[in-house]
Amino acid sequence: MTDSNGLYCTVDGKVAASKRFLPGQALVIAEDDLFMPYEELHLPATNAPKRYKCKLHVSIYDRTTAVHPRRSDDVAFRVSR
Repeated sequence: MTDSNGLYCTVDGKVAASKRFLPGQALVIAEDDLFMPYEELHLPATNAPKRYKCKLHVSIYDRTTAVHPRRSDDVAFRVSR
């Protein structure tokens, strides 16, 4: 999904939530939640209620190497709007 307001996004403009941590903090992050308001998915407004099929994944990004060494499988979820 493409971001439209620059609040929850990657450097290349995709919708994302993130949290910085150091390698020694990895176990603490696993117990922490990442949060993104549903509005930040930028789903189109409709006159009638609509359900959207979405998916997410979690990945770790190493800024020093510019590599994603770990990525989860996709997880499906639905959003009603």
